[in-house]
Amino acid sequence: MNTAICLLLLLNFIAPVQSQSWANRYRNPYIAFSVQRLCWGTTCGGFEQLCDIATFPCLVAPCPKYPMCFQTNGSIQKSGVCPRPWNVLSSDVPCNTDWACADNMICCHGFFGSTCLAGATPALP
Repeated sequence: MNTAICLLLLLNFIAPVQSQSWANRYRNPYIAFSVQRLCWGTTCGGFEQLCDIATFPCLVAPCPKYPMCFQTNGSIQKSGVCPRPWNVLSSDVPCNTDWACADNMICCHGFFGSTCLAGATPALP
């Protein structure tokens, strides 16, 4: 029974990856669902704002996460390229979208978590 559940969970993470082009950034569906649940009922009042994860500052880790509205510039993503999902070695989820990351950093999803990284500029053809 446990093996079947593990296999099903693994297939849920691998199947979307195989169908995507690596030119696009991988988005872990579990992270998106978790943030959607966390942001449920949060109303962002400003123009072009969206709800994402923020980490509450605390003295002892792990610090709690809470929903927060972030200002966007009208686009869904900041420019940049993430490493492939198996190279994002994080089990924490500090972000779902790029707007939860500081400055020019972008949110890169892996199979088990996400992280804010300085996005590499794609090579020109």
